[in-house]
Amino acid sequence: MSDAHPLSLAERRRAFSAIFTGVAVSTTGFLASNTVNGLIAEDLTGSTTWSGLPAAASVLGTAAGATALASIVRRTGPRAGLTLGYAIAVAATALAVWAIFARQFALFVATMFLFGGGYGANRLARYVAADLYPAGQRATMIGWIVWASTIGAEAGPALLALAKDAGDDRDALRAFGAIAALVRRVDFSSGRALARDALAAAQSDEEKRPVIAALGAAGDAGAFALLEACAEAPSLREDACEAAVAIGERLARAAVDAAPDAVQAAMAKVIAATRREELAARAAKVVGRLEEARAPRAEKK
Repeated sequence: MSDAHPLSLAERRRAFSAIFTGVAVSTTGFLASNTVNGLIAEDLTGSTTWSGLPAAASVLGTAAGATALASIVRRTGPRAGLTLGYAIAVAATALAVWAIFARQFALFVATMFLFGGGYGANRLARYVAADLYPAGQRATMIGWIVWASTIGAEAGPALLALAKDAGDDRDALRAFGAIAALVRRVDFSSGRALARDALAAAQSDEEKRPVIAALGAAGDAGAFALLEACAEAPSLREDACEAAVAIGERLARAAVDAAPDAVQAAMAKVIAATRREELAARAAKVVGRLEEARAPRAEKK
């Protein structure tokens, strides 16, 4: 926009306010994501080797996006260019969430590049804001947009800390319930690690119970160690015993050959620990089934 086509003062203020807000909010999101991207990368890959790659991808995307969006701004105007950039960033954020839940590290890195490309609109915004005003005021307007970035830079990490500490007990229970539902649905080699982390993060018995129940519903013999640790707490002992017996019954019914000794040992611990007679009887029945399954093999030998 040039001085030959001036806007009214009210129109300039409205446009400038929208740009200022967009820069502050987008900077908040960008820096908050960079704060946690390394942790997400480490969780998805199981290593710190590639933890810097998502942040690097977003920075490269910002450079590429700013270049591409500048061309669009020249051809179609600032409104179309900035709107497209922010829309790309929002879409990339949604796709990144899906990539995290799907545990697709390569896709997550690609979405961070795309997110950075959309964030390129943030880098152009100061010049668009300056162009709203006569030449003598442009440096001041750029300074105000830099202040918007500063506000966003402070807000991003602060909001992460607030999100960590501000949830009430019901929010925590809903979160651990969601984790438990995910444990039931994913391949258990992944689900076991997720359950272990959830149990370590849980701060109350009520938060641990849905995860313990999920282990009982979806776990394999590898879950017995987690349940044994839970059973050390008297308030969770019966929950852990119930889950262990559920796993043992499922493996015995399916005639699974994997780790019969582990199953039998776990049932023996349940019988010794539980105060519920019916639960002890179920554990003993699992042991009986395992011994019956072993008898024909012993005869063949």
